[in-house]
Amino acid sequence: MPSPSVNRRENVVAVKFGAPAAIAGVQSVSFIVLDGSGKVVRRATIKVKPTDTGARIVVPASVKGARVRVITTNQCGVSDGAPRSFNVRPGKTSISVDPRTNAPSLAGQLVLPQIDFGPSEITLDATDRAQLDKVAKDMDGKCGTLLVSGFSRFNNTDSRRYLQNLADFRAKAVADYLSSKGLTMWISYKGFVIRSNDNAASANRRVALYWTPA
Repeated sequence: MPSPSVNRRENVVAVKFGAPAAIAGVQSVSFIVLDGSGKVVRRATIKVKPTDTGARIVVPASVKGARVRVITTNQCGVSDGAPRSFNVRPGKTSISVDPRTNAPSLAGQLVLPQIDFGPSEITLDATDRAQLDKVAKDMDGKCGTLLVSGFSRFNNTDSRRYLQNLADFRAKAVADYLSSKGLTMWISYKGFVIRSNDNAASANRRVALYWTPA
């Protein structure tokens, strides 16, 4: 927990690791400063050196009733209590992509092959949430990055931008949900628009989950 020290001009908010950062398992520290109304007024992320034993920021005394949330990160993810989606980020989820179909060869170890979506849908239903609740439980405490890949199917009606957004939003919906369930590992997501002659098309209205250990 941060231990502030105060003078007449500024508040110094510091966090101590109890050991050098390399031993404590800390790679960066994020400070989120909220004012008295709960509004975020400042965010600061500090990358620490392996020998550092703590980190600090200065909060201006003009911020009345300031409160500070402190989140540490490392290769395994983020500390408990991080805000929802703090560990979610767009990123690479495949080893390669077929230039003809845009179908990816997904990286990592398979966690869940399919969360199905209806045409143009981006929301999760009760069945989807139940599957993801199990994923969150199974992956809890593991170290690495969860890779979330969303898919949409190319057609001659919708624009490429719309279809890309659809694929991205599907992936992000899954990533955000897992983060909201307390999964603290890093979660990277990416969408793919697939060219396919498969009339069933369900394979291209889905989200797949893989995992790469740190």
